[in-house]
Amino acid sequence: MSLKRTKRKDQKKVHVLEYEKQLTQLLGFNRQRKLSFFLGAGISTSCGLPDWKQLLDLLEKTLIDRGSIIKDDVADCARKCLGEEFNSIVADCLYGSEEVVINESILAIAHSGVNSIVCFNFDDLLEEAFSTELIKHDVVLNGEKFNLNNNHVTIFHPHGYLERLGTSSEFKESKIILSKSDYEQLYKDHYCLTNLIQLSILMTKTVLFVGMSMKDPNTIRLLKKAREVGVFNWHYALVRGFGKHAKDIEQETARLSDMGVIPVWYREHSDIPRIIREISLNTPLSFATKVKAVNKVLIEAIKELSGVINFSAGIGHPMDEARAYSMLKALNKHGINMEVKEVYESAHSNNWADLHAKDLAQLAGLVNDGGKVRVKLSVEYEWGNNLVKKLIDKHK
Repeated sequence: MSLKRTKRKDQKKVHVLEYEKQLTQLLGFNRQRKLSFFLGAGISTSCGLPDWKQLLDLLEKTLIDRGSIIKDDVADCARKCLGEEFNSIVADCLYGSEEVVINESILAIAHSGVNSIVCFNFDDLLEEAFSTELIKHDVVLNGEKFNLNNNHVTIFHPHGYLERLGTSSEFKESKIILSKSDYEQLYKDHYCLTNLIQLSILMTKTVLFVGMSMKDPNTIRLLKKAREVGVFNWHYALVRGFGKHAKDIEQETARLSDMGVIPVWYREHSDIPRIIREISLNTPLSFATKVKAVNKVLIEAIKELSGVINFSAGIGHPMDEARAYSMLKALNKHGINMEVKEVYESAHSNNWADLHAKDLAQLAGLVNDGGKVRVKLSVEYEWGNNLVKKLIDKHK
C-alpha cells in the first residue's frame, strides 16, 4: 500500500528561478526601457569607500580629535558641533582613503543602458564613471523633479550627494541623511517627494537592487505599499549565495518573495559586473574610439588654458599655476588620461616655450601620480572644474 502525501492549500511553495532565465527576463525589461537600478552601499564599499558604520567611526574620531564630547548619536552631535563644516568634514571622511577606485561594477552600470537609477549613497563615483565614459546624465537630489521619461540617464540621490571635488559653498547647500533622526525625519511622511519618486519607479518599472541587503525598513514598506494599491510588479535583487545552506537560501527567497522581489543568486562579488553586462544594451566604446574622444578633451583644455595664462612666465605666476592645477585635477577626476608626453606636445603646439611646456607636463605627472602639489592660490578651482565639465559635455 502506498501513501499519498497531500499539501495544505495554504502551504506556499517557493521556486528558485534558474539563473539564465532571470537574466533573460531582465534583459527583456531593459530592452523595453522598463528596467531601473536601486543601488546601495555595497556598490561604493567595493570601490574602497567606508560603509555607514565605518563612516560614523571616522566622524567620531574627528570629533574626539577636536575635543568634542559625544553624548548622543554621532551624526547628530557632529551636525551640532561642526555647523557649516559638517558636510565638508563628512566628505573628508568619505573620500579619505587613497585606495578609492572606480571598479568594473560601476563601469558596467554606466554602460547598461538603464536610464533611471536611484542611488542611496553620498559619493559621486557613479557620476565620475558616466563622465569618464562620456555618457550624458543628470543628477537629481531630494526635493528636485525626477523625469522618468528622460532619454538619458537620471540618477536620484534620496539621501544626499557630496562631490569628491566639491567646493565649500556646494557642501553648505547639500542636505545629507546620515543620522537615525535624519532618516526618521525624511521618511515619517509616507507621501514625501522622496518616497513618491521611489514608489513611482517601483510601480512603473522593474527594479534590480544592487549592493543592498534588502532589510531597509523604508524600502520594504514601499515594496509592500506598491502591492497594497494593486501593482504586482516583480522586482529582482542580486544576493550572494556562496556558503549558504539550501535551507537558508529557501528562507531568504521566501522572505524576498513576500515583498515581490526575486533573488538573483550569485557566487562571488566579482560576478556582479558580468551579470550587469549580460543584461546591458550598450557595448562600451572601443579603446581607440574612447581614447580619441578623451584626447580631444585634454587637447582643448590645454588650448583654453593657453588663452588665459601669461606666456612670458608659463605657469610661474601663482594665478596661472592655480588655473593649470585646477584644470589638471579636474581632468584627472573625470578619468581623462594625461600622458606627460602628450601634455608637453599639446602645450608646445599652443606656442608654449619649451621650458614652460615641460613645467606643465611635470605638473600633470604629479597629479597623475597623486603627488602633493602646493599651490599658492586655490581661488581658481572652479575655473578648471567648469572648463573640463563643459568640454566633456561637448564631446558626449
